[in-house]
Amino acid sequence: MKKINKTLMVKAVGYKLKHNKTKDTWSPPKIEDEIKKIMDGAITIGERHYPDPNNIKDGVTCAILFDSKTLEKGTLFTICSYTKGLAPEAVAPDMESTKLTLQPINLQTPEGKKTELAFSYRCLAFGQIILIESVQGAGGITLLCKLLTFLLKKYSDGPYSSVELYDIASTELRDLIQQKGGVKKITASLVHDIEKDYSNYASQLSEIRNNVKGTNKFICTWEAEETKVLDEEATISLFDEAESEFLDSIMIKFKDNSTITGLHKYKEKRHVQIQLTPEGKVATSEIETELKRYLKELRDPRNKSLITTEGFLKNVKKKLT
Repeated sequence: MKKINKTLMVKAVGYKLKHNKTKDTWSPPKIEDEIKKIMDGAITIGERHYPDPNNIKDGVTCAILFDSKTLEKGTLFTICSYTKGLAPEAVAPDMESTKLTLQPINLQTPEGKKTELAFSYRCLAFGQIILIESVQGAGGITLLCKLLTFLLKKYSDGPYSSVELYDIASTELRDLIQQKGGVKKITASLVHDIEKDYSNYASQLSEIRNNVKGTNKFICTWEAEETKVLDEEATISLFDEAESEFLDSIMIKFKDNSTITGLHKYKEKRHVQIQLTPEGKVATSEIETELKRYLKELRDPRNKSLITTEGFLKNVKKKLT
């Protein structure tokens, strides 16, 4: 059977609270428990649909929490997304022709009912993280955050106003820091204001930036003493905030004088190969198997695991509430 390359991403789950005063008395729930609240409270597809299905205009991208399955460790769930009223186009490439003809496809069921072009992907929720099958055209992480926020506001009693999903640094970045002898200097830039206490570093930089009226970009540098290096966990935390778009950019200079600015490759993720069915569909059972295998490896303390056995992040100083 043919195979296709797929990427599995790992995201930390955070909550933006309605009232800051609740932070000292409220603990973030396990995300699989929140998914269960949604599934228990929302019986129909319409009840698990974002946005409200009673008022959707053509051209709006929608998402549905399609189904879920409770595992020994975590909950598997499927997301389906589509753009209402979108007519996809088809092409039959003729390599000898000087022109290319695109034709819209009128999708409908055998009974004549109009259908939509849909994308689906699988997720595995456990503790403080969600493992996500990356699918192009499915609306990305932003749409998933909107869906979870919309549904949890309806079916959970949590005191939060939104759900956020953050990248976390891979073990490769930690290994690189150690290989380079540690970090000598970090430079971070900030343009947009950050809500106070919403992030660990960016909110402090935002406050300093605003102390000088008229400032657009604010740049801050942390540099170690000549014979010393900066704290590794602080470096990882700054990376997390840059990848979560709290900070506009970050540059890391190592003890050997080499530097990195493009941190995209150091996000925690996994590349896998998945079989295609004879019809050309992805073998979903293999995706589920790979998600479970990935979670098992992340939870294994022998593998420099990023999370505890209960699914909570280790040594991450950035606030997730």
